[in-house]
Amino acid sequence: MSIKPNTSRFRNLMPLEREINISEHNIKIPDLIDQTKTLEHQARQAFELRKENIKTARSMMLDRKEAEHLTLHEPVGTFEDLVKYKKEKYGLTGDKLFLDIIRSSQTTRKSINKSLGLE
Repeated sequence: MSIKPNTSRFRNLMPLEREINISEHNIKIPDLIDQTKTLEHQARQAFELRKENIKTARSMMLDRKEAEHLTLHEPVGTFEDLVKYKKEKYGLTGDKLFLDIIRSSQTTRKSINKSLGLE
């Protein structure tokens, strides 16, 4: 049995379209987090929203092998992994750390953008 691919405009993304899609959704993250919560809670929300944007974009990729490769070899990781990374690489702690997670949740990887001619 073959499955007919979804041909809506949200399916079958090429790499450039995927990154544009992620970027368009990531810039909306600050409007989606609950700013009445603690900065840590907001950072967790921002992280989860960005993670969901990435997963959704990967699920819409036309090249299924590339999508699987990204999932296996470039996993999103956990919030705790990101906190550890930012502490070790940048020396961030406390509110500065959480604000940076919120800020960076709105971005995509520069190396990918450059390779696709977006930067």
